[in-house]
Amino acid sequence: TGQQYGLKLTLFLHRAEYIGVLSQDAGAQVVIHSIEEYPIPEDQAVGVSAGGLSRISMRKEMVKRQPAPYGNCVSAYPDQLDMPEDLRDQWPYTREMCELYCHQTLLFDQCGCVDNYIGDFRNESYEFGNQLCFTWDYDDATCRNNFYKKVRNQDPSVDCPCAPACNTEKFNTVVTETKWPTIQYTPYFVQILKKDSGSEVIQDYLSELLDNENMTMKSLHEDIRDNFARVEIYFQNLNFEKIEEKPSYTELNLITDFGGNIGLFIGYSCLTACEFVVLFYNIFKLLFCK
Repeated sequence: TGQQYGLKLTLFLHRAEYIGVLSQDAGAQVVIHSIEEYPIPEDQAVGVSAGGLSRISMRKEMVKRQPAPYGNCVSAYPDQLDMPEDLRDQWPYTREMCELYCHQTLLFDQCGCVDNYIGDFRNESYEFGNQLCFTWDYDDATCRNNFYKKVRNQDPSVDCPCAPACNTEKFNTVVTETKWPTIQYTPYFVQILKKDSGSEVIQDYLSELLDNENMTMKSLHEDIRDNFARVEIYFQNLNFEKIEEKPSYTELNLITDFGGNIGLFIGYSCLTACEFVVLFYNIFKLLFCK
């Protein structure tokens, strides 16, 4: 546990490749999830800013819920969800995954396009993977926005039959962020990149940056901060929190209590019968044995 034993990543953001209308911010999204779970950055991601060092400490949490008749959790995708068997086998059931695929199905039915690469949603004339909704296409953007407006308003027409999962594993995170790198560390960082980076894209970026005769230390520092981010991910400790639902009254309790009550009543009945025999004997003795 601790920062020194965690995962440390240096991310090259390459802002020169950003598309203006789609790039409102600069950075990356980090999703921490179990190895079997499908990552959903739109709902689960932690934002990592350009020019920052993000330290993400995490702690594992396990939740075990009770199925019917005690609760409404499920362990498999509902039959009414038209989901291919290979996806059902590849990704264990989670409520988020169920809702994601359900929304993609409804979005494709209503708009003829999707906004995720999962599944196989395409028109007959489209042969290159999923038919994605293009944000610069007015019809696609308008239809997609209206669809998610219905989702936010909980419209019954876009309701999905997705119940909570009986077994859930997640990681609670605490994020702290500082500026990175400092202007004093920037020259050393550039030398490390030139020596150790095997990426041609990064090497071309550095060559273009350092060949600029007008480059100053300040402008070099600003350019490096605009194009790089640092992430450190580690466990707070190796303990984990387990939340488990247990029935307060089970069938075994019912049978035990029923048997106990029956035995109690039978015992009372036997004692009462004996008392009546003694009572009748005493009455008979008083009346006829004088």
